[in-house]
Amino acid sequence: MVKFFNTNIGHLKKYRLFLLLSLPVFFSTGCEDCTFTSRNSTLIKVRFYKLGASRLTKFDIDSVRTPSGTVYRKRTVAGIDTLSLPINPTDQNNAYYVFFRKVNPNDLVQRKDTLRVAYNRIFSVISPNCGYDQKVDNLTVTLQGTTVGTEVFKNSLTISDTLNIRISF
Repeated sequence: MVKFFNTNIGHLKKYRLFLLLSLPVFFSTGCEDCTFTSRNSTLIKVRFYKLGASRLTKFDIDSVRTPSGTVYRKRTVAGIDTLSLPINPTDQNNAYYVFFRKVNPNDLVQRKDTLRVAYNRIFSVISPNCGYDQKVDNLTVTLQGTTVGTEVFKNSLTISDTLNIRISF
């Protein structure tokens, strides 16, 4: 009877060793993986036009700044006609963009145009493992003492957007 009891203890040690080695594998593979891919974006697609024209135009923009820092800095001599502006991650419903540009390429003085974009954020929980998704909707623009013309073309942000706001200089 003693030998039988020792044999069972030996098997218990083997089972315990098996469980200790296999539990990490079960715990790591037992979790649900998140495969959700959001179609929402946090970038505002902006295109530039001449005031009164409907054709896309390149402008000599030196930089675009927000209260939290510079979001665009001129890299080439040629102007730009399209720009992606990030929404403010710390503010609930608006963002300010200040465009520094020269009216003529030979000018020494820069012109400062300010654009305020208001929006609604809609948060939704996908799952406890995936986290949340954020939708930016109801874009509206307000001019802040500038001579810029603006028009909201598409008022919600998705990753497939090519244009959300038209700006005319």
